[in-house]
Parts: sequence; C-alpha cells; structure tokens
Amino acid sequence: MDVPSCLPGLDLDRDYWIIERAGRTLGGLQRAIAGAPPPEPGVRLYMDEDNLEECLGRVVALGGVVERARTSLGEDDRWFANVRDPQGISFGIWTSHPAE
Repeated sequence: MDVPSCLPGLDLDRDYWIIERAGRTLGGLQRAIAGAPPPEPGVRLYMDEDNLEECLGRVVALGGVVERARTSLGEDDRWFANVRDPQGISFGIWTSHPAE
C-alpha cells in the first residue's frame, strides 16, 4: 500500500490523510481531537454514493440528521458528508461526483 498523503489546511479542523493504491482512493485517516468525548474518537464507516445530496435527503426522510453537509477534501473528486441515524449511530457518505 502507498504511504498516505497528508492534506493539511482543509475545512476539517485537523490533518487528514488519503490512503491510495495504484492511484485509487481506498480510504482516509483523520487525527482525533485530544480529549474529545465519544463519538469523536474511533472509526467511522463511509459508504460510497453517486448522488450525495439525494442520499442526505433520504437520511433525513428516514429520521436521521446531517451532521456535516458536503465537504471537499481539497480535490475535484473527493467529497464527503457525515450523518447520524435515528438510533444515534454516526457514519459517513463519500462521493467522487460533484454536486448536481
């Protein structure tokens, strides 16, 4: 696996690293906030979606909340959002497609 590349200066409040293999994004790592209470520290699952805004609308329609709307990871093919389901479980949605 390639060494993760750090993307400083993003709108994430802390460093973020992209994990790639042969030019394909496989995941990312974000530095936790020291002393932050849960659910900040730990692992967050991200699912890949073609239409991020449609997916966010579906989350809300099913009783979830959007914790972070579409956020760029500094390039033209990397965006994500974070949501929380009605049971309080936080997860992320990733897309390589711009907003429609």
